[in-house]
Amino acid sequence: MQAYAAEGVDIDDLTAQNEPLFETTYPSMGMSAAQQAAFLRVLDEKLTAAGLDTDLFAYDHNWDKPEYPLEVLDKTQDVDRVQGAAFHCYGGEPEAQQQVRDAGGRVFFTECSGTDSESGDPDDTFADSLTWQTENLVVRSLRSGSETVVLWNMALDQNGGPHFGNCDTRCNGVVEIDGGDVARNAEFYSLGHVSKFVDRGAHRIGSTTQQPGGVEDVVFENPDGSRAAVVVNSSDSARKFSVTESGSSLAYELPAGAVATFTWPGEPAG
Repeated sequence: MQAYAAEGVDIDDLTAQNEPLFETTYPSMGMSAAQQAAFLRVLDEKLTAAGLDTDLFAYDHNWDKPEYPLEVLDKTQDVDRVQGAAFHCYGGEPEAQQQVRDAGGRVFFTECSGTDSESGDPDDTFADSLTWQTENLVVRSLRSGSETVVLWNMALDQNGGPHFGNCDTRCNGVVEIDGGDVARNAEFYSLGHVSKFVDRGAHRIGSTTQQPGGVEDVVFENPDGSRAAVVVNSSDSARKFSVTESGSSLAYELPAGAVATFTWPGEPAG
């Protein structure tokens, strides 16, 4: 971290390691929750001795084992820089993150890789990815306490590389680079529906939403008071819905699998 800082890159947050429950062909290591808690104590001492105020996050693995970060947080309650837990998308459901929030921890969503659809048709891949990622990584994850949505990788070549394995179907980045050509994948647009309209410092505000498989939303208030609602229709037919605040509303019909972001200046007067 000191070497990064010397190059102008300050690191605010750090996890102990990537996917501590997944031992595989590329550099990896199994680490139990008890081992991670003990390691974070040592790391805390080293960071303090170095004068670094970097925060630490537990886990950095899938939604299906929330008991792991909960154990780490329980065993490190007296370590102030251990702030919460980070999650990946390859198992379980996004709502598992809420258990960490309910325990008083912060939540980061730090990894999901896009893959090709089973049909192999690029059009299917785009449509399936846009709907699934917006539903799960944006709407459900952010509704379940996450402060971030990070996709892996940012840029890959036309073959989904380079990679060290575990991409049985092609891994897709946010953009695809083929020589001098750059293609924006569905990942680019699922992130864009948030990043273009939700400003730094925004916070999520309450909203009703249907269960997975219907019209789902997540709504934010920007620092200037303006609102942004990201809505996805994950059903197989067009759905009508309305957005209402303080007596003012709009009605809209969203096609099957479509994503839309609605913005308005702020809470209507009166």
